Amino acid sequence: MKGNFTIVALLISILITFMCSEKQEQPEQINFLNLQNIPEISLEFVRSIGDELGDNQYLFKPGSVVRDTEGNLYIFDIFQHKILKVNKSGKFIISIGSKGPGPGEFAGGSIYLSIGGNNNLYAWHHDNMRLLEYDMNGNFKKEYDLGDYLYSLTRKARVVDSIGNVYLYSVDDRKMKFFNQNGEHLFSIQSKPEWFNFLYAKFNDISFIRPEHMISFFIDEESNQKVLFFEPSSTLVLIDKDNRIINEKQIIPKNAYEHYIQGRLMRSKGGKKEKSTIQEFHSSFTPFPRGVLFDSEKKRIYIRFVFKNEKIIPKLVCLNFSGNVLKVIRIIKDLENQIIPISFEAKSDEYFFARGIEKLHIYKEKKNE
Repeated sequence: MKGNFTIVALLISILITFMCSEKQEQPEQINFLNLQNIPEISLEFVRSIGDELGDNQYLFKPGSVVRDTEGNLYIFDIFQHKILKVNKSGKFIISIGSKGPGPGEFAGGSIYLSIGGNNNLYAWHHDNMRLLEYDMNGNFKKEYDLGDYLYSLTRKARVVDSIGNVYLYSVDDRKMKFFNQNGEHLFSIQSKPEWFNFLYAKFNDISFIRPEHMISFFIDEESNQKVLFFEPSSTLVLIDKDNRIINEKQIIPKNAYEHYIQGRLMRSKGGKKEKSTIQEFHSSFTPFPRGVLFDSEKKRIYIRFVFKNEKIIPKLVCLNFSGNVLKVIRIIKDLENQIIPISFEAKSDEYFFARGIEKLHIYKEKKNE
């Protein structure tokens, strides 16, 4: 009898521990983003870049993309290990770099591009901590070996200022310390641990993702204000010229969050889902949110979410740097022709440029809705 009582007590103890751990896994409270009465428009497909570019050049698998002031695009081709420069019509201009370990070459892995106000093109080779610098004609100028530093490039913002400082950072004693590529300290800000926390995810479930690789940064040199977006917690932070926090806001639409939770639960149950397409199945495994794009000219930020509805609908939520929602943009997908935007990489006054599976897709806002 005593033995049975001990077993029952042990089972109750295990059950209580499990229930507590499940409760701790969820965020304590979420102030969901109110999207009611926010204008919603569509982002429609215009054309793709990826077939014959001219001069017997092709785009096989687009990676990082940047746009210069003349409208030319610089596309890193993951398959060919080189940068393709094309004009606004998608015609080939020059090829930059090639596969290899030598000066100005790419040895495989992730490459992230940025353009500085000093008219230089930068390629951040994440896997071996190298930063390559070229002029706008593709001539290799210099290489920075960052292997001795414990800094990470703010890759998604691709920030290079007007004098050529490439922004890198480290986190030490709850401070984010920003440096340039020469190791010179630029400024520091006081950070908060919750900015780096993943929503509704145990650490061992997301340990393959390094949180510092999911921080987007933008600096407005005119006002010297800094904008940071922490994808793990979906938090937007505005810093003034004296490096003080003047605004902090979580950007979490309720419908998108519900879809995210559904994906997490699906994953925990082995990824089984009935009557779903491959694209819908795949979308449940990506982080929350799903990409950030800064518009430096209009001082806007576009954050991509996927909303739970009759179908899985990706949308861009457009905000100003203070975190006020300006509009919601619905993305029209064409699954039959494989026109599926993976991430939005660049923007002009009229067009959005999105990386696809094999091509670069161009979109524009649909008028008169």
